[in-house]
Amino acid sequence: MKDTNEIQKQLELKANKYIEEKAKEMFEIHREIALFLGGSLPNYMEYITEYGEYNQEIQAERHKYFKSISPSALEHKYKLELHKTYKERIVRKYTRELLEKVAIF
Repeated sequence: MKDTNEIQKQLELKANKYIEEKAKEMFEIHREIALFLGGSLPNYMEYITEYGEYNQEIQAERHKYFKSISPSALEHKYKLELHKTYKERIVRKYTRELLEKVAIF
């Protein structure tokens, strides 16, 4: 039987795979909308970093919160954001599901 560290690694790999799939789906939605609007995928995507701070900033200083990235980097950004926001909770969910399957509770 695998030790708990190996089980934890496997659950984290499963979460990483799930997040990667969802990031690809998000990027495909972005691509579909751009093509639907009659264009092609733009060479860059502008987005606002730290939106809360952006809202509190005076108008003259808001430019410092914009970043531009290429379409190829956009999917990676989605993946990083999903990882940052959800990975820990996804691993906990997978852990609960595993424990239910082995009937520990």
